[in-house]
Amino acid sequence: YTILVTKPAVRQRVICRNTFFNKMQTLHLSLDLIDDSERFRKDLGDIQTLAESIYTQGIIHPPLVRKVGEKYKLIAGGRRTAAYRLLAEQFPAEHHTFAFNLREGIDAADASLLELEENVRRQAMDWRETTTAIAKIHSQYQKNANRAGESWGLRHTGDLFGYGTAHVSYAIRLAKCIHDGDKEIIACENPRQATGVLLARKQKQVNLETDRRRKAA
Repeated sequence: YTILVTKPAVRQRVICRNTFFNKMQTLHLSLDLIDDSERFRKDLGDIQTLAESIYTQGIIHPPLVRKVGEKYKLIAGGRRTAAYRLLAEQFPAEHHTFAFNLREGIDAADASLLELEENVRRQAMDWRETTTAIAKIHSQYQKNANRAGESWGLRHTGDLFGYGTAHVSYAIRLAKCIHDGDKEIIACENPRQATGVLLARKQKQVNLETDRRRKAA
């Protein structure tokens, strides 16, 4: 499948339902309060150059966070936050707190969707990271729907990204393979090749079952 940006109309309808468009405020926070774990994107690229830019020119668009308990969960701005951490290490006397934009009213599913869209727009993630993100978003929206007594299926997630249900289904299966450390899947260059591996495995199982039944007859 091809990586697409989420459909604006559908994304807006889903996130509006969860009061996404609440007022945003800028806070200056200690990095000890920022939880930037479990990010989809792993390769952050050249952080040193970005840190130097922030040091000399300041930050134009602070990273986006949401309040979770006593801490702030990062929604968007993984590279900027990593640059913040680098500045805190290199210039501890100058940098104690950093600017973050706080957005209220965002749940985990909406936050994941925003992170994914930001990185897809910038073509920042490889297919493994994007596939994992799609599976996680599907799971989180399912949990939200179950709590609300509603339903959320493959079609709903497909509508978010412009995919058919088969594409979402394979994304979920591929994400599990990646999570389980399936070396053959992880080594694939793109999701189409990885899906081909899954199909070949399925056909092999069918052939083995057919042979078993033929021998048993």
